[in-house]
Amino acid sequence: MRKTTYLLLVLIAITLSFSLIRRNFFFAQAQAGPQQLGNQKGARADRYEESKRHFPTVDYDERNLPDTEDNRARKEKKKRFNELGNWVFATTQPYIAENVSLSGGYLNFPALPVAKSDVILVGVVSETKAELSENKRNVFSEFTVVVESILKTSNQEVKQGSVVALNRMGGYVKYPNGQKVLYQRAGLYMPKIGGRYLFFVNAMNKHDYGILTAYELTETGAIPLDMSSQFFDLEGKSETQILRELRGLLLNTSN
Repeated sequence: MRKTTYLLLVLIAITLSFSLIRRNFFFAQAQAGPQQLGNQKGARADRYEESKRHFPTVDYDERNLPDTEDNRARKEKKKRFNELGNWVFATTQPYIAENVSLSGGYLNFPALPVAKSDVILVGVVSETKAELSENKRNVFSEFTVVVESILKTSNQEVKQGSVVALNRMGGYVKYPNGQKVLYQRAGLYMPKIGGRYLFFVNAMNKHDYGILTAYELTETGAIPLDMSSQFFDLEGKSETQILRELRGLLLNTSN
């Protein structure tokens, strides 16, 4: 009996020692990780964490809109988004900060998705807002973009100098108790006000355009809007390089 007890104590001691070694090993890895991954990956992680600040917010209990022509069009748009999602809680718990849905192959396209895009443009975001669908089961964000240049379009009304509304699923919902919940598709982020982007856009229906993906064009190089491995190949490239590559793809597509 004593021998059995002794063996059990030895096994427990070994197990505890092994667990401590594993914990210290993984702790050391976590501490060394950012340095080993390099400054670029560390900055990338910080950027995508910071990008959550650019999701616009809508109140769950919105006021009824006055019956004007503009508001009737807005209500019709909200109805069109009823069937595009079913993820917004009517009530929420204090511990819920985010509701992230898997994108389900949504980002399964090349870094420059020419074939999947109905419109490709360079533009500056002047305004952002979040909206609930008419049934309050879905949230989407709308971005007002001033078009600087057009590289591809299926709609002649989308042209240089025009203003277009681009949409993307997701946004913050603020509940009556003041709590905000972020609804987001995994890996998909939102453009920011004042940002200048190369947008790849598809027609969601005959009225609405959705953002497939985008790159922020900065003086220090392109920054992918979304987090997926194919986009990182273009990270840091100059606007000239990316547009040259894009025009080559467009030329091959048209042949």
